Amino acid sequence: MVHTEGGPLASVVAGGAVWVALYEEGAVVRINPSTLRVTDSVPLSAGANGIVVARGAMWVTADTPGDLWKLDPATGAALGHSVLGDQASLADFAAGSLWVALSGSNQVVRITPAPD
Repeated sequence: MVHTEGGPLASVVAGGAVWVALYEEGAVVRINPSTLRVTDSVPLSAGANGIVVARGAMWVTADTPGDLWKLDPATGAALGHSVLGDQASLADFAAGSLWVALSGSNQVVRITPAPD
């Protein structure tokens, strides 16, 4: 078991690590699966709540103010950021697109990232 601060909500395996979105901390943390230790923390936006790997990047949503972050899955470095608004939460990656639920406006948005 790995203890994390700040309300873990979602996790994904990428870049040789387990990445966990922390809602209360507004961050993602990297966990080494061999040592079961948190090895890095990447501050993002309040309410980090979803995380998925697609098209060579990690995508993280945060519901305040409704952000979508694109991160390097090996380092956690920010590669891009968009404000979608309306309490964004990542649903999934399918049919070549990210599907993001905007619970504040009762909508689902399709985002097609540019190829790497």
